[in-house]
Amino acid sequence: MYIFCKILKMGKKGVTLIELLIVVALLLGGMVPLLKMIISGLQGTQKMGEITVANSLAQALIEEIKQRKWDENSPDKGVYIPTVNASDVLRYESGEDPANRYTFDDIDDYNGDGTGFTDEPMKDDAGIVLEEYKDKYYRKVKVEYVDIPLGGKVTVSASKTDYKKVTVTVYIKNDDMNVTQSVILANGVQY
Repeated sequence: MYIFCKILKMGKKGVTLIELLIVVALLLGGMVPLLKMIISGLQGTQKMGEITVANSLAQALIEEIKQRKWDENSPDKGVYIPTVNASDVLRYESGEDPANRYTFDDIDDYNGDGTGFTDEPMKDDAGIVLEEYKDKYYRKVKVEYVDIPLGGKVTVSASKTDYKKVTVTVYIKNDDMNVTQSVILANGVQY
């Protein structure tokens, strides 16, 4: 900056208004891209924060689901039942209220009416709306039987198996973003 001012003066005793305007214009011209970078960085940080919260909300619901029995016909958590005795349809049963998840006693209750469960507005398991998240996020859950062949790819099964895949997706409202987490839960294993 000092060198630039020296060149402009070139033996003069003062700085003209034109010279001052040129210096200000050059400084502002350099500041605009810098401000754009700062704003872009702040927006990226905000999106990463939203994704982090969405991941936490998905993981919290998966942990809640893991605390339930594997199947309606299981006598207790972690107790194996023959596959033929497992529920034919993965859905909540009578007496279980999707508005109050504390009534859910097994993991396939989280499959809602058989097409998936939507938590909007987001609530805790007692049905109380989570105010800090209700305008920003909502969750969907899908539970399905899967086959796990040795060394093969996990695939959705048309029949009952000893494995249920639970998929929780958290959608970030007003953004075209979502976070999905899945877990495979085995018959007879306590989590």
